[in-house]
Formats: sequence, structure tokens, C-alpha cells
Amino acid sequence: MRKPSLSIIIGISLLLSLVFGFFFAVYYFGIISLFYLLGIEYDSLWALAWFVLFFVIGSFIIEMITKGMINTIVPKINGYPLQKTAEITIQFLFVFPLIHVLEKNFTTITIPIITQAALAFLIVTIETLLTNKDFTKKNKPS
Repeated sequence: MRKPSLSIIIGISLLLSLVFGFFFAVYYFGIISLFYLLGIEYDSLWALAWFVLFFVIGSFIIEMITKGMINTIVPKINGYPLQKTAEITIQFLFVFPLIHVLEKNFTTITIPIITQAALAFLIVTIETLLTNKDFTKKNKPS
């Protein structure tokens, strides 16, 4: 078996860095716009960058936990609106504490508790609607 050349390893590393950078930039500017809309104050853009980085890492871990719960609970619920409500509720119950813990640890970012709940709800709703997985089709025979 051939060993991969150094240029291939560097190329793949650069490609992965670009993908991660694009993903982080989308989240970063999305959070900046949500913070602006909700009137959340932060001292510096670097503090916000660290907040977003820890939020992305935490939400990745939460995503692994909630996807299992959602895939077992939500298909048993009848009706598309109730399924979406259950999916948003399950994710909200995990994202809200994450935002609260991050806000407590970052002293340069001040988010009132009601605004934390609104921010968590907006993030979860946007992510759920962008995913738009329909669980009603899973229960119907083909």
C-alpha cells in the first residue's frame, strides 16, 4: 500500500480547515445578529468568538444526545405540528442550560435569563426548521 504524499495530507487539512472555518463563520455571524436583535451586550468580538466556539462544541455534544431521544420519542407522536413541538421542546431543554452555563462562565457577556430562554428558543427553532425532518412518513407503509 502506498503512503499518502505530504501534499495530499496538506490539501485535505486545508480543505477541512476551510469547511470548519465556514461553519464557524456562519454560526458566529448568526449569533452576532441574534445578539444584536435581542440587545445582548458583549465587551469584545473575541469574547463572542470564544462564546460561539464553546457553544458549537457544546451543541455538538447535545445534538448527539437529543437526536437519539428525538428519533425514539417523536415518531410515536401523531401529527406533524405536535412532532415539531416535541422536537423543539426536547432540544430547548438541553440548549437553554448550555447557554445559561456559558453566560455564567463568560463575565464579559451579559444575557438576562429571559433573553437566554428567547435565544435558546430561536436557535432551536431555526435549526429544527432548517432540518425539517418529517417523522409522519416513517410510520406509513410504502
